[in-house]
Amino acid sequence: MTTDKAKADSADQIRALEVRPFLPRLFGYLGLSGPGFLQGAMTLGGGSAVASLAIGANFGYEYLWVQPISMIIGCIMLFALSYQTLSTEERPYVAMRKHLSKAVALLWALAAIASSIIWGLAQYPIGAGMLEDVVIVATGFEVTAKGTASHQGYLFVFALLMYAAVATTAWNYSKGGPFIRGVEALLKGLVAAIVVCFGLVVLGSTLKGRIDWVGAALGFVPHSFPTDMSGLTTLMGAFGAAIGINMTFVYGYTLLRRHWGKAHRTLSRYDIVLGLVIPYIIVVSLITIACASGLYPQAKPLEVQAKLLSVQAMTATVTQPSVRTQLDDHLTAARHLAAEAGQLAEADQQFAASGAKYREAERELDKARVLLQAAVPAAAVPEAAQQRIAVLMRERADLIRPVAAAKVFASSGFGDSLGRLVFCIGILGMTTNALIMHMLCCGFACAEVFGFAIGSMRYRLACLITTPAALGVFFWHVYGMYIGLITSAICAFLLPIAYVGWLMMNNNRAYLGDETPTGLRRFLANAAMSLCILVVVAGLGYTTWVKISSLL
Repeated sequence: MTTDKAKADSADQIRALEVRPFLPRLFGYLGLSGPGFLQGAMTLGGGSAVASLAIGANFGYEYLWVQPISMIIGCIMLFALSYQTLSTEERPYVAMRKHLSKAVALLWALAAIASSIIWGLAQYPIGAGMLEDVVIVATGFEVTAKGTASHQGYLFVFALLMYAAVATTAWNYSKGGPFIRGVEALLKGLVAAIVVCFGLVVLGSTLKGRIDWVGAALGFVPHSFPTDMSGLTTLMGAFGAAIGINMTFVYGYTLLRRHWGKAHRTLSRYDIVLGLVIPYIIVVSLITIACASGLYPQAKPLEVQAKLLSVQAMTATVTQPSVRTQLDDHLTAARHLAAEAGQLAEADQQFAASGAKYREAERELDKARVLLQAAVPAAAVPEAAQQRIAVLMRERADLIRPVAAAKVFASSGFGDSLGRLVFCIGILGMTTNALIMHMLCCGFACAEVFGFAIGSMRYRLACLITTPAALGVFFWHVYGMYIGLITSAICAFLLPIAYVGWLMMNNNRAYLGDETPTGLRRFLANAAMSLCILVVVAGLGYTTWVKISSLL
């Protein structure tokens, strides 16, 4: 069947679906979907998993809103890209180069390649760590000398196994036809399996009465924002993991590879929602809620205790009686509030109320710090206290390691061994999906920049540009799963390149011709895209300001 004949038949099928009732139409679109699930596979990677773990363990339900809002922003921008690509059937890079700017187009492609490599630095160590834990559970074998050359080499073997699997898939993806459909079916199945795995955890915790659903519901409503660099890194990592610039590059090409055109514009929107938005929001919310109920009651007390020790140690150096009295009052209030918060979280499972108490305690400590800076500008935490604080913070950081996170599964009724296996397999599936898409992104980007034919040997070799990312396992002993947050936060700063370009292209009549939005539709599209860009830039600007302020 020729491409034109296949496209015409597909368009007829779409038109037949559009007149059917909603549910039959929905299931019909689901059967025809594909590119959206590829985006979901790229997004539901180790970065998203780690961000969800960190948000739940460190902040409870407070920032449940971050990842859904990040995804909605990305969804709006992908809607714009799909509209532009399917209306013109012109390759996105070529269109941006021709109708906007050669420099912006090149920057977009290079940023997509760079972000794929950067994210790979997190995916391989996370995946290798999961495989290591699977071996421990299945056989009992463990390399106990963590951080040594032998342990790093051991993890590197797992990274090479992952690399072989994903490289083979990416190498053969350009064959098209049944292979593409097979890969898409596999990715759909893995996404569904991930949703089921984490859904079972939350269900088990709910049946045991360990989830505060009122607090969780409130967490989806934006009401606060972190003021410290650690919290901002976590949130910007979550934001960057939701929609990456490499996703924005590869998406248009997956649409064209399916031979979609104008008739498929409605299908493309359903495809994005069904394959990317819904699975993503469900999975990251389930992980965050599970970790908020299982890990947050352990993590937050350690953080507050470390802050208490810091302020208490510096207070001891203050000699002014009036200032000392005020500091003691703040410390007493903070201890009392922290004790109440701990009781609410551990005994009564009231995590929303517990989080509020902890935030009040931290505000008391912040007031004490302001007093300290005014009274003793050069005040420093004594070395003995620093060592105790470092121990507490290491314990807190350990809570998002695989074994600790798997305890959430065990406590939900899975049992220790099965809980760890379910957790590790779920995260491993997420990292593998993402790595495949990172390779394809590099292949598509290089094919556009250098004129490689899709499927050629040079294209396939370009897919392997991410190969050095496998060396990320050598950072595992230093950063652990936290490396996923760092890389995602870095990649978040690349997003405005694509977003601003699409906004300009959406108003370019030379590009879209008669398909250029007009009237109210144009106003709404521009308003939505501009708001998305404003939110992204404001978030990045705020993060940068806090970082600079912390250095002054």
